[in-house]
Amino acid sequence: MVRTETKLQTKLNKTLDHLKKQTWSGKVIEEHRALRVLRFSKSDLFFLAAIPLLSNALLWFFWEEIALFWMGTSYFFLNPIIDGLKFGLLELIGTDLFLYVPLIKAHTPSPYEWWFAFAWAFVLIAATQLPSKKLLPIRYLCGLLGGVQLSAQLYFTMFESIAGINSLDYLTDVMTASCYWIWLTPWLLTLTFNVFPFSLAHKLRLTALCVCYLIFSFPVQYAFQAFVLNEFSNIWVPMMFFIASLPLNILAVICFYSMGMAWPMPEEELRSN
Repeated sequence: MVRTETKLQTKLNKTLDHLKKQTWSGKVIEEHRALRVLRFSKSDLFFLAAIPLLSNALLWFFWEEIALFWMGTSYFFLNPIIDGLKFGLLELIGTDLFLYVPLIKAHTPSPYEWWFAFAWAFVLIAATQLPSKKLLPIRYLCGLLGGVQLSAQLYFTMFESIAGINSLDYLTDVMTASCYWIWLTPWLLTLTFNVFPFSLAHKLRLTALCVCYLIFSFPVQYAFQAFVLNEFSNIWVPMMFFIASLPLNILAVICFYSMGMAWPMPEEELRSN
């Protein structure tokens, strides 16, 4: 009797273990990626370092052409709009690299522009109440931009004068930060994407996509910011930072990373812990 119960118990435990690994439709439940162990060979470790090093080496070698391309693109967009457009040479801190910055005129807002910015912030916040669920991402974006603009203006009203914000200094700072972000992106990808057993072509492709996007979007973003800050005033600095600056570039890299993680991964390279 005892032996029979033991056999039944053993069989029942095996059945339960089997059921735990299946869905209600009978499909096998795949082990979560976080519970898996990746096997690294010497060649994998080599490419982990080689891909970002190669990316940075190409950036260094072609930096002068990239900087001239940025200046030419900015000049193409800004010259018909800004009279007497000039560029200043900016050296990146800690390097021998340089950057051409459009020399915009910094000025404070008029009372009418100040109150218009206030009203615009409230309009964006009110847009978060749009009824359609399909517009949910736009509602979130409007709430973010409206909240940032409104809180910034309240801060300038109560604690610090808007006159202390120099648009040209802001533009040079965010352009410098975005340049460093271009150099840093391949290293972030090698720590978050290249550690997975994707093919070498996929790893090179994602790195190239991110870096090329940042290079080609850079002059358009900052030409737009230079136009707004030169034609209007520094009251729009907080909103410009989120619309066309470093946060947008970070979000773009995250989107490319999400796309890359959807690419097929060879399962034979994974083993359970």
